[in-house]
Amino acid sequence: MNKALLIQFAKKNAGLFANFTNLGFIQVSNILIQLILFPIIIRTVGLESFGSVAVANAMAGFIGLFINYGTNLSGIKDVALQKNNPSQLSALFFGIYYTRIALFIPVILILIGLYLFQYNQFLYIFFATPIIL
Repeated sequence: MNKALLIQFAKKNAGLFANFTNLGFIQVSNILIQLILFPIIIRTVGLESFGSVAVANAMAGFIGLFINYGTNLSGIKDVALQKNNPSQLSALFFGIYYTRIALFIPVILILIGLYLFQYNQFLYIFFATPIIL
């Protein structure tokens, strides 16, 4: 009896298990990438500059939160609600896309300003920009 209920529960929630596995794989891969990259970064920039790299990484994460502006959460919900309406889905996609571009423009201007004022740690911040994107 319990085995039959367990099989029925597993079949009913197969999508949930697949999503949980996929998200878990993404989290594990993010951790493994950092574990692999940190020794390489320390060897490249030296231990004394690693703090600057960590600060640039944290700034990139913060700027990424600013640029996403919550669209990574609300956008998913809105896409799920409009999945059967291609015109609304297209408008939603481009609305999110243009919002992110508009929020990235001030970041570009700040990077240009840091470069023009010859900020000492500019290269660390500049090379952290792909994290933002």
